[in-house]
Amino acid sequence: MDKSIRRKTVFIFVSLMVIFTVVIVRLAYINLYEGQILKNMVADDKYFEKVIEYERGDILDRKGNMLAFSVKNYRITIDDVSDIHPDDFDLLVNHLSEVLDMSKEEILETRKSNSNQMIVTKSATRIQKNRIDRIYYNYLWIDEVGARVYPNESLAADIIGRTAVDDVTKRFEGTLGIEYEFNKDMTGDDGKVITQADNKNRELVYNERVEVAARDGSDVYLTIDAVVQHYLEQALEAAFIEHQPLAVHAMIMDVNNGEILGMGSYPTFNPSTMDLVGMPEERLEILNSYDKNMLTYNTWKNDMIQSRFELGSTMKLLTAAIALEESVATPDTVFNEGNHIMVAGEKIKCWKYPQSHGQETLTQAVGNSCNPVFVKLGQMIGKETFYKYYEDFGMKELTGVDLPFEGYPLTFSYEKTGPVELATMTFGHGVSQTPIQVATAIAATVNGGYLLEPHIVKRIVDEEGVIVYEAVREVKRQVVSEITSQQMRGIMEYVVTDASGSAVQIPGYRIGGKTGTSEKIVDGKYSAEKAIASFVAVAPIN
Repeated sequence: MDKSIRRKTVFIFVSLMVIFTVVIVRLAYINLYEGQILKNMVADDKYFEKVIEYERGDILDRKGNMLAFSVKNYRITIDDVSDIHPDDFDLLVNHLSEVLDMSKEEILETRKSNSNQMIVTKSATRIQKNRIDRIYYNYLWIDEVGARVYPNESLAADIIGRTAVDDVTKRFEGTLGIEYEFNKDMTGDDGKVITQADNKNRELVYNERVEVAARDGSDVYLTIDAVVQHYLEQALEAAFIEHQPLAVHAMIMDVNNGEILGMGSYPTFNPSTMDLVGMPEERLEILNSYDKNMLTYNTWKNDMIQSRFELGSTMKLLTAAIALEESVATPDTVFNEGNHIMVAGEKIKCWKYPQSHGQETLTQAVGNSCNPVFVKLGQMIGKETFYKYYEDFGMKELTGVDLPFEGYPLTFSYEKTGPVELATMTFGHGVSQTPIQVATAIAATVNGGYLLEPHIVKRIVDEEGVIVYEAVREVKRQVVSEITSQQMRGIMEYVVTDASGSAVQIPGYRIGGKTGTSEKIVDGKYSAEKAIASFVAVAPIN
């Protein structure tokens, strides 16, 4: 063999052996000495934790119709606007306009003068997000954001309430209504994923992965019926348009178990935007900013739960029930109190003054809404007994309804109830209750005498479908007997068939009721011109 070839072969062989030896030594050094250090660095720096957000519970009516639920939307942001070439920017805007169903002008208006970012929308759907061409991703930030949806807009707004994003948790928190009262139940627990990722937090294909599932919030089923609620609100709007009051309110309750089937006010609001619904523009135009804000805030309130009013003549139903229960009178007891009655030197007039109703039975006196008769009944019953029943009917306590911010009644204390105060209490003046308190008390006069705890939540169901709460009929006490209750149903039916409540008759239905009117207090005095009109009805009365 040629010596030069042999030398070259030996050189190459020795070189390869040296290189191979160096590689082996280096690998051994890394594996034995630096391996644990590098392994710890990977463990410390390359694990990535991602939060799995829980889903807030839904609100549904008694039949499972959805009233409020959460969805995942997407915030689309154009980043570093000034760095995008004008031609590319124009193409991007045109593409987003087509995908997001926004006009080009609407997109351009989202650019603020001092910002290099444009938040184009916070409510892009998953379908819209997926339609964005990936060639534009370098210009965009696409973030997942939650949204609370009220599919029926203003329907049952007083009941459902609303949510707002908490500044600290960045999650939806209830601020009004059921959303507030049952916020804890509808709030779940976040889960998390711990995984290995690259330096851009992209999850590696082959890695160690630990996942803790999120616990979603529970669903709240209400006692209301969405169809009943719809017709109730339709009637409220019609009454408002016809009579032009400041506001109208109504509630429907099952007198036998305390379930609220419908409740609402008009004007109202849209929980999604908090915009007022049905408020006449001319009312807002004459107000300064403070008064306009106060009007808006008051419209957001649930007046059936929070606001007090002097119930007026509907209180006469309670006075009549006390008189019947105490055998002070029967439905046929005859009275002839004239057009007024004197109490401790004060003249208390009948609304018909200077005329009078003349001779009338107790049943007719309820139908005629004759104040002097009920003042007389209060005197016959006596302060101590009347006050005891007044308290037993729940007129000095909260009802315990499962809605927030229930208003306390405003009444005379026993010690401060003199002859005149007792007289005015018998026909509902000088004392104030919330509508829910009045409805609960009236229900007790017709349901066999049982004062119930009203409720609007029927059940709460967790994410696995397990019922964690089920409402039951809660009886606080029996105030009057079944016999008295039966007599009261007859008296209330007379009011509708033969007296002041005849306007509410419906062919084929037996209805009982009672009208009520109280003067509004304006600047600390009763107004002769402004009043609160009310009506309670029970159907079918038999």
